[in-house]
Amino acid sequence: MGEYSVSEGKLGFLAMASTRMACSGDTTEGLMLDAMKNTADLVIEGDRMTLLNEQGDRLARLGAVYLN
Repeated sequence: MGEYSVSEGKLGFLAMASTRMACSGDTTEGLMLDAMKNTADLVIEGDRMTLLNEQGDRLARLGAVYLN
């Protein structure tokens, strides 16, 4: 759950909700939330979406999964 905004061509994720389970070290959930928090832009190519920071560095690459 959460919201997103687009302002002056920049993408931002806001008020993201998660379980925030207490796990030691970097978790997939924590890494993804960090990527979303630092996202300024995205690129969609085919069934893949890449999240980028202000400098254009890749934060995450996501792929669509089609379920039958």
